[in-house]
Amino acid sequence: MARILSIATCAPQHTMDPATTEGLLRQHLCRINQRPDSYLQILQNTQIETRHTVFGPTEVIAEHCLRERNELYIQTCIELGECCVKTALADAGVNAQEIESIITVSCTGFMIPSLDAYMINQVKMSPSVRRMPITELGCAAGAMGLTRAWEQLQAYPDARILLLSVELPSLTFQPSDSRRSQIIASMIFADGAAGVILARDGNRPSPRLLASRTFTIGDTIDEMGYQLDESGLHIVLSPQVPNTIKAALGHQIDILLNEQGVTRHQIRWCAMHAGGPRLIELAQEELKLSREQLAASWKVLAEYGNTSSSSVLFVLAEMMQNPPAEPGDLGLIMAFGPGVSGEIILARWEV
Repeated sequence: MARILSIATCAPQHTMDPATTEGLLRQHLCRINQRPDSYLQILQNTQIETRHTVFGPTEVIAEHCLRERNELYIQTCIELGECCVKTALADAGVNAQEIESIITVSCTGFMIPSLDAYMINQVKMSPSVRRMPITELGCAAGAMGLTRAWEQLQAYPDARILLLSVELPSLTFQPSDSRRSQIIASMIFADGAAGVILARDGNRPSPRLLASRTFTIGDTIDEMGYQLDESGLHIVLSPQVPNTIKAALGHQIDILLNEQGVTRHQIRWCAMHAGGPRLIELAQEELKLSREQLAASWKVLAEYGNTSSSSVLFVLAEMMQNPPAEPGDLGLIMAFGPGVSGEIILARWEV
Protein backbone atom coordinates (compact mmCIF):
# COMPACT_ATOMS: atom_id res chain seq x y z
CA MET A 1 0.00 0.00 0.00
CA ALA A 2 1.06 3.62 -0.51
CA ARG A 3 0.07 6.88 1.11
CA ILE A 4 0.22 10.37 -0.43
CA LEU A 5 2.22 12.63 1.92
CA SER A 6 1.96 15.88 -0.04
CA ILE A 7 1.09 17.36 -3.41
CA ALA A 8 2.34 20.70 -4.73
CA THR A 9 1.03 22.30 -7.91
CA CYS A 10 2.51 25.06 -10.06
CA ALA A 11 1.52 26.81 -13.29
CA PRO A 12 3.10 29.33 -15.71
CA GLN A 13 2.64 32.99 -14.86
CA HIS A 14 0.46 33.92 -17.84
CA THR A 15 -3.29 33.52 -17.30
CA MET A 16 -6.29 33.98 -19.55
CA ASP A 17 -9.86 34.67 -18.51
CA PRO A 18 -12.90 33.76 -20.68
CA ALA A 19 -12.96 37.16 -22.41
CA THR A 20 -9.29 36.93 -23.39
CA THR A 21 -9.71 33.34 -24.56
CA GLU A 22 -12.75 34.24 -26.65
CA GLY A 23 -10.88 37.13 -28.26
CA LEU A 24 -7.98 34.88 -29.23
CA LEU A 25 -10.37 32.26 -30.57
CA ARG A 26 -12.15 34.81 -32.74
CA GLN A 27 -8.82 36.11 -34.03
CA HIS A 28 -7.60 32.62 -34.91
CA LEU A 29 -10.86 31.59 -36.60
CA CYS A 30 -10.85 34.78 -38.67
CA ARG A 31 -7.29 34.02 -39.75
CA ILE A 32 -8.24 30.54 -40.99
CA ASN A 33 -11.60 31.70 -42.46
CA GLN A 34 -13.91 29.73 -40.17
CA ARG A 35 -17.16 30.93 -38.62
CA PRO A 36 -17.01 31.34 -34.84
CA ASP A 37 -20.58 30.49 -33.78
CA SER A 38 -20.30 26.77 -33.00
CA TYR A 39 -16.82 27.15 -31.52
CA LEU A 40 -17.91 29.92 -29.18
CA GLN A 41 -20.65 27.66 -27.83
CA ILE A 42 -18.11 24.88 -27.26
CA LEU A 43 -15.82 27.35 -25.48
CA GLN A 44 -18.63 28.33 -23.14
CA ASN A 45 -19.49 24.68 -22.51
CA THR A 46 -15.95 23.92 -21.32
CA GLN A 47 -16.77 25.78 -18.07
CA ILE A 48 -13.13 26.88 -17.82
CA GLU A 49 -12.76 30.28 -16.11
CA THR A 50 -8.96 30.52 -15.94
CA ARG A 51 -6.12 28.86 -17.83
CA HIS A 52 -2.34 29.18 -17.54
CA THR A 53 -0.01 29.30 -20.53
CA VAL A 54 3.73 29.56 -21.12
CA PHE A 55 3.28 32.21 -23.82
CA GLY A 56 1.35 35.40 -23.11
CA PRO A 57 -1.92 36.13 -24.97
CA THR A 58 -0.20 37.92 -27.86
CA GLU A 59 2.17 34.99 -28.48
CA VAL A 60 0.13 31.90 -27.68
CA ILE A 61 -1.54 31.74 -31.12
CA ALA A 62 1.48 33.05 -33.07
CA GLU A 63 3.77 30.97 -35.26
CA HIS A 64 6.70 29.34 -33.44
CA CYS A 65 9.14 26.84 -34.89
CA LEU A 66 9.59 23.40 -33.35
CA ARG A 67 13.01 24.31 -31.96
CA GLU A 68 11.66 27.41 -30.19
CA ARG A 69 8.73 25.49 -28.72
CA ASN A 70 10.88 22.65 -27.46
CA GLU A 71 13.58 24.86 -25.97
CA LEU A 72 10.88 26.71 -24.05
CA TYR A 73 9.36 23.37 -23.05
CA ILE A 74 12.64 22.23 -21.51
CA GLN A 75 13.27 25.53 -19.73
CA THR A 76 9.74 25.70 -18.31
CA CYS A 77 9.69 22.03 -17.27
CA ILE A 78 12.83 22.60 -15.21
CA GLU A 79 11.48 25.79 -13.61
CA LEU A 80 8.02 24.42 -12.76
CA GLY A 81 9.45 21.05 -11.78
CA GLU A 82 11.87 22.57 -9.30
CA CYS A 83 9.09 24.71 -7.80
CA CYS A 84 6.79 21.71 -7.35
CA VAL A 85 9.46 19.40 -5.97
CA LYS A 86 10.82 21.84 -3.40
CA THR A 87 7.32 22.73 -2.19
CA ALA A 88 6.17 19.11 -2.03
CA LEU A 89 9.29 18.08 -0.11
CA ALA A 90 8.84 20.91 2.40
CA ASP A 91 5.14 20.13 2.88
CA ALA A 92 5.91 16.46 3.47
CA GLY A 93 8.81 17.19 5.82
CA VAL A 94 11.07 15.09 3.60
CA ASN A 95 14.67 15.92 2.72
CA ALA A 96 15.66 15.65 -0.94
CA GLN A 97 18.34 13.11 0.00
CA GLU A 98 15.60 10.83 1.39
CA ILE A 99 13.99 10.39 -2.04
CA GLU A 100 14.87 6.92 -3.32
CA SER A 101 12.86 6.97 -6.57
CA ILE A 102 11.75 9.72 -8.93
CA ILE A 103 9.05 9.15 -11.54
CA THR A 104 8.52 11.90 -14.13
CA VAL A 105 5.62 12.06 -16.59
CA SER A 106 5.07 14.38 -19.57
CA CYS A 107 3.96 14.11 -23.19
CA THR A 108 3.99 17.68 -24.54
CA GLY A 109 7.64 18.00 -25.55
CA PHE A 110 10.99 16.21 -25.72
CA MET A 111 14.05 16.33 -23.49
CA ILE A 112 17.02 13.99 -23.15
CA PRO A 113 18.31 13.73 -20.44
CA SER A 114 14.80 13.45 -19.04
CA LEU A 115 13.35 15.81 -16.44
CA ASP A 116 14.26 13.55 -13.52
CA ALA A 117 17.98 13.99 -14.26
CA TYR A 118 17.61 17.76 -14.06
CA MET A 119 15.71 17.50 -10.78
CA ILE A 120 18.49 15.42 -9.21
CA ASN A 121 20.82 18.37 -9.80
CA GLN A 122 18.36 21.18 -9.10
CA VAL A 123 17.20 19.95 -5.67
CA LYS A 124 20.34 17.96 -4.73
CA MET A 125 18.88 14.46 -4.58
CA SER A 126 21.07 11.41 -4.10
CA PRO A 127 22.99 10.40 -7.25
CA SER A 128 21.80 6.83 -6.64
CA VAL A 129 18.09 7.70 -6.82
CA ARG A 130 16.10 5.32 -9.04
CA ARG A 131 14.76 7.08 -12.18
CA MET A 132 11.63 6.28 -14.18
CA PRO A 133 10.69 8.77 -16.94
CA ILE A 134 7.28 8.04 -18.50
CA THR A 135 6.12 9.61 -21.77
CA GLU A 136 3.38 9.14 -24.37
CA LEU A 137 0.62 8.21 -21.88
CA GLY A 138 -1.15 11.57 -22.13
CA CYS A 139 -3.71 12.48 -19.48
CA ALA A 140 -3.61 8.98 -17.98
CA ALA A 141 0.03 9.31 -16.95
CA GLY A 142 -0.62 11.11 -13.65
CA ALA A 143 -2.69 8.21 -12.33
CA MET A 144 -0.37 5.64 -13.89
CA GLY A 145 2.57 7.36 -12.17
CA LEU A 146 0.79 6.93 -8.86
CA THR A 147 0.45 3.20 -9.60
CA ARG A 148 4.15 2.90 -10.46
CA ALA A 149 4.98 4.59 -7.14
CA TRP A 150 2.64 2.18 -5.32
CA GLU A 151 4.39 -0.76 -7.00
CA GLN A 152 7.82 0.51 -5.97
CA LEU A 153 6.67 0.80 -2.37
CA GLN A 154 5.76 -2.89 -2.44
CA ALA A 155 9.40 -3.65 -3.22
CA TYR A 156 10.94 -0.88 -1.10
CA PRO A 157 8.47 -0.34 1.75
CA ASP A 158 10.59 2.22 3.63
CA ALA A 159 11.24 4.41 0.59
CA ARG A 160 10.13 7.94 -0.18
CA ILE A 161 8.93 8.26 -3.79
CA LEU A 162 8.67 11.46 -5.85
CA LEU A 163 6.20 11.67 -8.75
CA LEU A 164 6.53 14.78 -10.94
CA SER A 165 4.24 15.73 -13.82
CA VAL A 166 4.83 18.76 -16.07
CA GLU A 167 2.58 19.37 -19.06
CA LEU A 168 2.67 22.36 -21.44
CA PRO A 169 0.05 21.62 -24.12
CA SER A 170 -0.22 25.29 -25.09
CA LEU A 171 3.20 24.89 -26.72
CA THR A 172 1.70 22.34 -29.13
CA PHE A 173 -0.84 24.81 -30.59
CA GLN A 174 -0.45 24.97 -34.38
CA PRO A 175 -1.75 28.22 -35.96
CA SER A 176 -1.79 26.73 -39.46
CA ASP A 177 -3.68 23.58 -38.43
CA SER A 178 -7.35 24.31 -39.16
CA ARG A 179 -8.73 20.91 -38.13
CA ARG A 180 -11.73 21.10 -35.83
CA SER A 181 -10.13 18.72 -33.32
CA GLN A 182 -7.08 20.96 -32.97
CA ILE A 183 -9.19 24.03 -32.33
CA ILE A 184 -11.39 22.27 -29.77
CA ALA A 185 -8.38 20.78 -27.98
CA SER A 186 -6.88 24.26 -27.61
CA MET A 187 -10.03 25.31 -25.72
CA ILE A 188 -9.74 22.43 -23.23
CA PHE A 189 -6.03 22.01 -22.51
CA ALA A 190 -3.79 24.33 -20.48
CA ASP A 191 -0.42 24.22 -18.72
CA GLY A 192 0.44 23.00 -15.24
CA ALA A 193 2.72 20.88 -13.08
CA ALA A 194 2.37 18.80 -9.94
CA GLY A 195 4.77 17.06 -7.58
CA VAL A 196 3.72 14.24 -5.24
CA ILE A 197 5.58 12.63 -2.35
CA LEU A 198 4.48 9.09 -1.46
CA ALA A 199 5.47 6.70 1.30
CA ARG A 200 4.07 3.72 3.17
CA ASP A 201 2.48 5.84 5.91
CA GLY A 202 1.36 9.45 6.30
CA ASN A 203 0.43 11.98 8.98
CA ARG A 204 -2.27 14.12 7.36
CA PRO A 205 -5.64 13.52 5.67
CA SER A 206 -4.90 11.92 2.31
CA PRO A 207 -5.73 8.83 0.23
CA ARG A 208 -4.01 5.49 0.69
CA LEU A 209 -3.65 3.63 -2.61
CA LEU A 210 -4.95 0.08 -2.31
CA ALA A 211 -5.14 -1.42 -5.81
CA SER A 212 -5.26 -0.38 -9.45
CA ARG A 213 -6.32 -1.47 -12.90
CA THR A 214 -4.88 -0.38 -16.26
CA PHE A 215 -6.89 -1.01 -19.39
CA THR A 216 -6.54 -0.27 -23.10
CA ILE A 217 -9.53 -0.33 -25.43
CA GLY A 218 -8.88 -2.21 -28.67
CA ASP A 219 -8.92 -0.52 -32.07
CA THR A 220 -8.78 3.03 -30.68
CA ILE A 221 -5.23 3.94 -31.70
CA ASP A 222 -6.42 6.73 -34.01
CA GLU A 223 -8.79 8.36 -31.50
CA MET A 224 -6.34 10.23 -29.26
CA GLY A 225 -2.70 11.28 -29.31
CA TYR A 226 -0.23 13.49 -31.17
CA GLN A 227 1.21 13.44 -34.67
CA LEU A 228 4.66 14.94 -35.18
CA ASP A 229 5.84 16.81 -38.28
CA GLU A 230 8.37 19.53 -39.05
CA SER A 231 6.25 22.18 -37.28
CA GLY A 232 5.78 20.20 -34.08
CA LEU A 233 3.08 18.16 -32.35
CA HIS A 234 -0.48 18.12 -33.73
CA ILE A 235 -3.25 16.91 -31.44
CA VAL A 236 -5.37 13.92 -32.43
CA LEU A 237 -8.68 13.92 -30.55
CA SER A 238 -11.77 12.14 -31.83
CA PRO A 239 -15.20 13.41 -30.70
CA GLN A 240 -16.00 9.75 -30.00
CA VAL A 241 -13.54 9.50 -27.09
CA PRO A 242 -16.10 10.15 -24.31
CA ASN A 243 -18.45 7.53 -25.79
CA THR A 244 -15.56 5.09 -26.18
CA ILE A 245 -14.63 5.51 -22.52
CA LYS A 246 -18.28 5.33 -21.43
CA ALA A 247 -18.75 1.97 -23.17
CA ALA A 248 -15.78 0.45 -21.31
CA LEU A 249 -15.64 2.22 -17.96
CA GLY A 250 -18.33 0.43 -15.99
CA HIS A 251 -16.96 -3.02 -16.78
CA GLN A 252 -13.41 -1.98 -15.87
CA ILE A 253 -14.53 -0.47 -12.56
CA ASP A 254 -16.43 -3.63 -11.67
CA ILE A 255 -13.43 -5.86 -12.39
CA LEU A 256 -11.22 -3.81 -10.06
CA LEU A 257 -13.81 -3.64 -7.29
CA ASN A 258 -14.70 -7.32 -7.53
CA GLU A 259 -11.02 -8.27 -7.23
CA GLN A 260 -10.89 -6.31 -3.96
CA GLY A 261 -14.22 -7.49 -2.59
CA VAL A 262 -15.73 -3.99 -2.84
CA THR A 263 -19.12 -2.93 -4.25
CA ARG A 264 -19.97 0.29 -6.04
CA HIS A 265 -22.18 1.31 -3.09
CA GLN A 266 -19.05 1.57 -0.95
CA ILE A 267 -17.49 4.24 -3.20
CA ARG A 268 -17.94 7.63 -1.52
CA TRP A 269 -15.62 9.92 -3.50
CA CYS A 270 -13.89 10.16 -6.86
CA ALA A 271 -10.82 12.04 -8.11
CA MET A 272 -11.64 12.20 -11.81
CA HIS A 273 -9.09 13.93 -14.01
CA ALA A 274 -10.52 17.23 -15.18
CA GLY A 275 -10.60 16.29 -18.85
CA GLY A 276 -13.78 18.24 -19.56
CA PRO A 277 -17.40 18.38 -18.43
CA ARG A 278 -18.42 15.24 -20.31
CA LEU A 279 -15.78 13.10 -18.61
CA ILE A 280 -16.58 14.37 -15.12
CA GLU A 281 -20.29 13.86 -15.74
CA LEU A 282 -19.51 10.34 -16.95
CA ALA A 283 -17.86 9.53 -13.62
CA GLN A 284 -20.82 10.97 -11.72
CA GLU A 285 -23.32 8.93 -13.71
CA GLU A 286 -21.36 5.67 -13.65
CA LEU A 287 -20.73 5.77 -9.89
CA LYS A 288 -24.08 7.37 -8.96
CA LEU A 289 -22.26 10.22 -7.22
CA SER A 290 -23.42 13.82 -6.81
CA ARG A 291 -21.76 16.89 -8.30
CA GLU A 292 -20.63 17.78 -4.77
CA GLN A 293 -18.82 14.45 -4.47
CA LEU A 294 -16.77 15.42 -7.54
CA ALA A 295 -16.46 19.06 -6.49
CA ALA A 296 -12.66 18.95 -6.66
CA SER A 297 -12.69 17.87 -10.32
CA TRP A 298 -15.17 20.61 -11.23
CA LYS A 299 -13.13 23.23 -9.37
CA VAL A 300 -9.87 22.23 -11.04
CA LEU A 301 -11.54 22.29 -14.46
CA ALA A 302 -12.82 25.83 -13.82
CA GLU A 303 -9.56 27.18 -12.40
CA TYR A 304 -6.97 25.42 -14.58
CA GLY A 305 -8.60 23.56 -17.49
CA ASN A 306 -7.26 20.16 -18.51
CA THR A 307 -3.55 20.05 -17.64
CA SER A 308 -3.15 16.56 -19.14
CA SER A 309 -1.26 14.17 -16.84
CA SER A 310 -1.08 16.82 -14.10
CA SER A 311 -4.86 17.17 -14.01
CA VAL A 312 -5.71 14.27 -11.69
CA LEU A 313 -2.90 15.36 -9.36
CA PHE A 314 -4.38 18.88 -9.23
CA VAL A 315 -7.68 17.26 -8.24
CA LEU A 316 -6.02 15.26 -5.47
CA ALA A 317 -4.23 18.39 -4.25
CA GLU A 318 -7.59 20.16 -3.98
CA MET A 319 -8.99 17.18 -2.07
CA MET A 320 -6.13 17.31 0.42
CA GLN A 321 -6.96 20.97 1.05
CA ASN A 322 -10.67 20.23 1.33
CA PRO A 323 -11.14 16.55 2.26
CA PRO A 324 -14.05 15.00 0.32
CA ALA A 325 -14.68 12.09 2.66
CA GLU A 326 -14.62 10.69 6.17
CA PRO A 327 -11.74 8.53 7.39
CA GLY A 328 -12.13 5.03 6.01
CA ASP A 329 -14.26 6.04 3.02
CA LEU A 330 -13.32 4.31 -0.22
CA GLY A 331 -12.96 6.18 -3.49
CA LEU A 332 -11.59 5.96 -7.02
CA ILE A 333 -8.84 7.92 -8.77
CA MET A 334 -9.33 7.86 -12.56
CA ALA A 335 -7.63 9.25 -15.65
CA PHE A 336 -7.72 8.42 -19.36
CA GLY A 337 -5.31 8.86 -22.23
CA PRO A 338 -4.28 7.72 -25.71
CA GLY A 339 -4.66 4.11 -26.59
CA VAL A 340 -7.53 4.76 -25.66
CA SER A 341 -6.42 3.69 -22.18
CA GLY A 342 -7.28 4.32 -18.58
CA GLU A 343 -6.03 3.95 -15.03
CA ILE A 344 -8.42 3.30 -12.14
CA ILE A 345 -7.06 3.29 -8.58
CA LEU A 346 -8.98 2.16 -5.52
CA ALA A 347 -8.05 4.28 -2.51
CA ARG A 348 -9.12 4.78 1.09
CA TRP A 349 -9.27 8.21 2.72
CA GLU A 350 -7.20 8.27 5.91
CA VAL A 351 -6.13 10.83 8.51
